[in-house]
Formats: sequence, C-alpha cells, structure tokens
Amino acid sequence: MFNVFTRLSSFVRNLRTILSDGLRFFAGVWRHRSADSFVLSKLARWFDWRSALMIVKPATLIGWHRNAFRLFWRWKSRPVGRPRVTVEVRNLIRRLAAENPTWGEQRIADELLLKLQIRLSPRTAANTASNHLGHANQETSAGP
Repeated sequence: MFNVFTRLSSFVRNLRTILSDGLRFFAGVWRHRSADSFVLSKLARWFDWRSALMIVKPATLIGWHRNAFRLFWRWKSRPVGRPRVTVEVRNLIRRLAAENPTWGEQRIADELLLKLQIRLSPRTAANTASNHLGHANQETSAGP
C-alpha cells in the first residue's frame, strides 16, 4: 500500500513539474534546468516517445496551424444573443393572432408556452404578429 502511494505521489509530482515547465514555456520564460533533463529522462522510460515523433513538412505544419486558426475564429465569431424565432413559430403566431383577434401578445405567448412549451416573450409575439394584433377595430372604424 505504501509503495503504491509513493509511486503515485512521485507520478503526480512529475506531472506538476511538466505542467509548470509547460507554463514557463508558454509564458516565454523557458530556461532549461538540470531538473528538467532529469525528469524528462525518467519519463522517457515510462512513455515510448519515439513512437510519438513524426517528420512533418513545413507546409503541413502551416496547414495545421491555418486550420486551427480558422476553427478558432469560427468559434470566436459565433452569433451571440438569443436564437432567431423559426419560420414555423412565426407563422403559428400570425395564425393565432388572425384567428383570435381578442388575444393580446401576452395571451399568445402564454398559450405557446402552456400548450407547446415554446418560450418567447410577449414582445416577440407582438413584433411577429404586428399586422394582426390590435388592428381589428381599425378596419371597422375606417371612414368612407
């Protein structure tokens, strides 16, 4: 039991050393120390690092970098905010407003939430059905 704990703690210590070295490398403060050589030489016995090496052309490496950069910017510039209301839901809101002229935007939003579990604000319902909400009396009150 003690031997397993000792091996595990030394493994964790070595991993911490590697991580700290990696952080030093990315921070631009990489200075090769004798402890680094010792740790890497011991880790080389546990891990077959020669099988992980591969010879790569510079053009291949640049292609990988360009692809990673493209993926990063696609992720970085993804749309923010609320998702758009689908065409089906917009048509449904217009239909509800046309078929039920006494319903307001709050009632339409509540009906969509209760019956179909579609959550949207009453203002969205009002903006979507702007031609149908509250205009029923205007048609009858129009003069000659």
